[in-house]
Amino acid sequence: MSEKFNNVAPYLKHNWRNLYRAAYIWTHDIELATKLTQTTITHCLKNRQRFTSHQQLKIYIFKFMSDLCKKHLQKSSLKTHKFEQQHTQKNKTELYRSPLISNIKDSFIALKLEHREVLTLAIYENMNYKNISQVLDVPIGTVISRISQARSKLINLMQNGHLKITPNSNVWPIK
Repeated sequence: MSEKFNNVAPYLKHNWRNLYRAAYIWTHDIELATKLTQTTITHCLKNRQRFTSHQQLKIYIFKFMSDLCKKHLQKSSLKTHKFEQQHTQKNKTELYRSPLISNIKDSFIALKLEHREVLTLAIYENMNYKNISQVLDVPIGTVISRISQARSKLINLMQNGHLKITPNSNVWPIK
């Protein structure tokens, strides 16, 4: 596969919402999610010659953005749980008036960043374990473990919020 992939700009234009959604889920901050998305897109456009396929670009995009997010959280010296508590207290907007939506959102926010990352990539980006492993630069076993832990924690959090989900429910398919 020596020929270059020339569809980077159209791909990014078509998928910027997915990038933003992942950044927002990971950070819970509109401004930071916007900045991460813009930085990622700019970086990919500047380095477009390195990509040979959609799959390679997708993995690279999310790996780059995940690394940016982690660097920001380390620089700001905010711990994930403190960051999440601030968000939860600040952002009780009318958009999430439904008790069900609010419960799901609050439960997802309560997860650790590493759990939000794997679920976001698996559910929203439909990535398989191998691709998630490449994006997060962790072994496949770690991805499987994190997804399992995240699902269990999310179900537990939702049940505590009185959402009726049983541990054996097939709430979402994971590959």
